Amino acid sequence: MKNIHESAGTKIDKQVLILILTSLPMSQGKTRLRREIYAIVIIKLLIIVGLWWAFIRDARVEVDGQRLAEHLAQPASAATQRLHSGEPHAQ
Repeated sequence: MKNIHESAGTKIDKQVLILILTSLPMSQGKTRLRREIYAIVIIKLLIIVGLWWAFIRDARVEVDGQRLAEHLAQPASAATQRLHSGEPHAQ
């Protein structure tokens, strides 16, 4: 019997066999991992949508057009001063 290291053909055959044997379970593992990741992402999205539906869906912000126009028309430094002046809702 020849030693595996002596014959180049046998060595290549062994490497191919090892590659085939290690790639089969790995592809099944990758498929399983992919399914698990998809399931986790879908579950997280459902949780986020459920939280939005329960707490945020009915929340409304009233926007006063006049106040918005005044805020946008003022210089940036004046807007910063209003934020630090302690005035509530000075955004």
